[in-house]
Amino acid sequence: MFISSHDIDEVERLADWVGIMKEGELQLCEPVSSLQGRFRRVEATLPSESADIGQGPESWLLVERAGHRLSFVESRFSNGNTELELRRRVPGCEQVDTNPMSLREIFLALARTYRL
Repeated sequence: MFISSHDIDEVERLADWVGIMKEGELQLCEPVSSLQGRFRRVEATLPSESADIGQGPESWLLVERAGHRLSFVESRFSNGNTELELRRRVPGCEQVDTNPMSLREIFLALARTYRL
């Protein structure tokens, strides 16, 4: 069964697979569990306000920095590897928290990314 909806809560309740389209083209199509498994909200405490994070990998979406705090959406989360990559890019990174995202949060992050 195919359901087209902007009601993400409805989609999350009913669908096993989701697809996201942009301008008539399918941008992604995968099981909800896979999508939720590979997206994480990452928040890190940097060693100083001037710490250089350089250019993050393509999988880091919506990178934001405020003082000692860095946050981004990791679209290719791998347990342990995401934190290692961050610590490699920012030596002395003090704390890294990774949090699962709801389907709504993932959709909003992707929608913001597609508009950039």
